[in-house]
Amino acid sequence: MAKVRKLKCLSLPRGEVTLTLGGDPEFEVLDQSGELVRASDYFDFEGSIGTDGAGSQLELRPRPSTTPEGFVENVRPLVAKVANMGFILSTIGDHHPLGGHIHFGCSDPEVLIENVEDFLYVLDPFLGIPLRETNGRARGGYDVLSAWEEKPYGWEYRTPPVAYYAEFEMLRVVYKLAKGIGEHLLHEKELVFEVGPDGIPLSKYYLLFLTEEEVNYFFSFIERWRERSVNPFLPKEGVPKLFLSFGDDWYEEQRELFRAVVKKLEKELKKPVELYLYGLRKSRGVVWALPTAEDEVRLFEPPYPEVVRDSYIPYYRIGIPYLYRVEEVPSEKVLRWFESRLRELFEQEGLL
Repeated sequence: MAKVRKLKCLSLPRGEVTLTLGGDPEFEVLDQSGELVRASDYFDFEGSIGTDGAGSQLELRPRPSTTPEGFVENVRPLVAKVANMGFILSTIGDHHPLGGHIHFGCSDPEVLIENVEDFLYVLDPFLGIPLRETNGRARGGYDVLSAWEEKPYGWEYRTPPVAYYAEFEMLRVVYKLAKGIGEHLLHEKELVFEVGPDGIPLSKYYLLFLTEEEVNYFFSFIERWRERSVNPFLPKEGVPKLFLSFGDDWYEEQRELFRAVVKKLEKELKKPVELYLYGLRKSRGVVWALPTAEDEVRLFEPPYPEVVRDSYIPYYRIGIPYLYRVEEVPSEKVLRWFESRLRELFEQEGLL
C-alpha cells in the first residue's frame, strides 16, 4: 500500500535549513568483574558523561553533528573514557530501560516542531518498528511508537532503544538513515513509500537513503540481535563471561566466598551467563532456591520458576539460606557442595 506524506507549512527555500543530529544514549553499567552497578554511585548527574534522572543508567551526551560520521566520532571518546575508568557499558536493557534517543535540530527549531507528526509518520516505519526488535526486557512502557519530546534545538525521537550503539557501524547507518529522512522531508517535502505486512518499508525505499550494503547490514544487525549473536558490550575487549550480582543482606566475608566459588566456573563457560544470588528468609531454614539441590534442601520443585531464559544473556536467580549469608561462615564442605550443584545446573543447561 502506497503511503504519501507532505510537510504542511514549510516555506523556507530549498537548502536553507541544515539538519543536525545528536543523542543521549542510556547504558547499563558493569564493573570489570561483570557486576551490575548503579551509575550514580560512580558518576555525577551533569556533564558529557552523567547519570540519567533515575540514577541507575549512565547517559552519554556527545556533541551533535551535521554528519553521521561526525556524530560517531563524538561518541567514541566518551565510550573510551568510561572504559578507562574501569567500567563496561551494556546495551542489553534487561535490568533498566535503555533509550537510544535521536535528537533532531536546526537553526529554526520551529520548522521541526511544527512538522513533527510528518517526521514521525516516516521515522516509525523506517526506524522505530524494525528497531523495536532490539528492546531489552526492561523497556516496558517506553516501547512505544511516535514517542518524542520537544527540545530547545527541535525535538528528540524517543522510540529507538540503545541496542544499535553496540556496533559503531550500526550507529553510523542508523544516523545516516535518520539524517537522510529528515533532510528529504525538509527539502523535498514529500515521500512516497510502500510497507510490507509488518509495517516496515520495502528494501528499495531504504535505498533512497542508504547503499545496498548498508541496508543489508541494518537488517542483518537486527536479525543477529534477535539470535543473540551481537556482542552488546562497549568496549568489547575483556568482558567477563559470568555476570554476578547479589540481593538482600550479606556479610562481606560470606559474599566474597560465594563470589570465589562462582568465578571458578567462569573459564569453563561456553557463553555468557548472568547469575543473581539473593537471600532467602531466615524462617525458610537451610534450604536453597537451586534446581539441582537435593530434594530435602530444595525450595522449589522443577520446573524451576526462577530461570529466565528469554533474557539476552541466560539469567539465573539462586536463593541462598540466611544461615550462610549473615549467621555463619560456610564451611569448605558447604562451598564445595554449592559449586557441584551450580556446575550441574550449568551442565544441564548446556553452558559448560
